[in-house]
Amino acid sequence: IDTLQRESDMTCDEGGSASSSSCCIMDVVVPSTSTASATMEECVIQELVTTERSYLSELESIMEHYVHPLERSDLQAQLHPSLRGRSDLIFGNLREIVELHANFVLPELLGAGSCPAMVSRAILNHRYKFFDHYRKYCQHKQANEALRKQLSDSSSVLLECQRRAGHLLPLSAYLLKPVQRITKYQLLLRELERHCRPEARESVSEAHRQMLELLAQINAAINNLHISGFNGDFRLMGTLRLQTEADVFTFSRKKSARRPMRAQRRHIFLFDGGVIFCKRRTSLPAVEQHEYYEHKLLIPIQFLGFSEQCRQLASSSRFELWDSSKADGYSIEPVDPKERIRWMDRLGGEDTRSQQRPKSWTSVLSTESSSSSGGSGGETPSAMDRNGNKPDIECGPSSVECRLSPEEIRSLPISVSAEQLVNT
Repeated sequence: IDTLQRESDMTCDEGGSASSSSCCIMDVVVPSTSTASATMEECVIQELVTTERSYLSELESIMEHYVHPLERSDLQAQLHPSLRGRSDLIFGNLREIVELHANFVLPELLGAGSCPAMVSRAILNHRYKFFDHYRKYCQHKQANEALRKQLSDSSSVLLECQRRAGHLLPLSAYLLKPVQRITKYQLLLRELERHCRPEARESVSEAHRQMLELLAQINAAINNLHISGFNGDFRLMGTLRLQTEADVFTFSRKKSARRPMRAQRRHIFLFDGGVIFCKRRTSLPAVEQHEYYEHKLLIPIQFLGFSEQCRQLASSSRFELWDSSKADGYSIEPVDPKERIRWMDRLGGEDTRSQQRPKSWTSVLSTESSSSSGGSGGETPSAMDRNGNKPDIECGPSSVECRLSPEEIRSLPISVSAEQLVNT
């Protein structure tokens, strides 16, 4: 999400947005308290539909004035040899995105009228197409942009396309529109969730949550997530649900005096198959990759416990995770305090409780139940240091296979995004 947001924040640097909205969420003045929610609900829906129509219009303008002319046979000689017959090297899969919004998303939004539940359904219906199309576009955008700058910035053909289109902004600003749009859905759905009628809130909340997950998976695909030192199989980990940067405090769950170790900054990934703690690195020798993650700790999902409360320190910004097969626990303080709510919503969510999980997973544990789950049985020596750097459980495929039954392995969803995360 951070990567997509950084891309989207480039709007001002690129010259601003070429679209305008007839309804600004922040500028609405509502007449009275009794009609405030209804008025804001209508305004958010109008904002969603208006910006969707404007977005599609801008994409169709790119297709009409740039892509189609560059595909004409009589202009091929004026293009760089590398671009002849390969408009996708500059525009990626923009054609697929245009078809998705023109044939499905916008018509269904218009057909939903002012019903928040139907508006949410119009977006959720195409979640997987959103992921497939926008993942490909975002993954290749940087390379496409570099090639465009290298080969065609001074091209008279592109300058003529811009003149005929009447675009005041450069082509790069319009090619940023898909990145901006895919990040904006969750913002609009969040506003709709705040102001919609009570009977529609559940549907809108689900759409908002699904779009946040979609952004997390696209973001992982953009970064070509590489976790060094992880010997397991990412395909067994299932779908990436959440990721966050946090300060992690390690403590012993079996001692009454639970003085935590000093904080360590970690990047935490929540998959369907477990939680992975990593350290962010900025360079990887002998590999052309600017950023990667170093594996520190894995908590398999069948051993994962959590609590909304941090017992050794009364803090509303922390929560706890632990491996029920080990003595250590982890107090998590996300860098962004809002992330704590997202983790608690996900860990205690209906979709999580419907899967096979230990008791500590299915409900928020009290202090007593948390202590008993950690103290059951005799204490076993742990080869993992208190910083979580060397887990005493092997992370290779063999150890995963011996801990998971064939039925549990089959129940783990294997998504397209998970296959993209295999450590090559």
